[in-house]
Amino acid sequence: MPMRRKTRTRRSASRNRSPSRGLGQSRSLGQQLLDTVENIIELMEHTQDPDRLKELNNKRIALSNEARRLIDVSLDSASAEYRAATSALEQASSSIREAIKGLESIKNAILKAAKALELVAKVVAMV
Repeated sequence: MPMRRKTRTRRSASRNRSPSRGLGQSRSLGQQLLDTVENIIELMEHTQDPDRLKELNNKRIALSNEARRLIDVSLDSASAEYRAATSALEQASSSIREAIKGLESIKNAILKAAKALELVAKVVAMV
């Protein structure tokens, strides 16, 4: 059972700040990369075809990897600010992974409850 994700408010706010995003304005390569990744994610949220979702996800991963490479090349990894930002991102990612695990356990509980209800309904139908 596919779960639909709630549209992120950050993305909407980003559009409000830049209504003509993607129309050839002189935006940095990094910003263009992030915008494209965001657009792919939004497209994924509206795509039902599993094959297209897989293709989009592969493109999202590839672009994200390129963004990572660009950041790694451009930033001074020795600075205290870089280390603090990296640590904060690691903590945020860990929290996000834990939240996803929590959502998966909720999903599994719902599926088990649905299965139990289905079995109970079969028993009741026999009476």
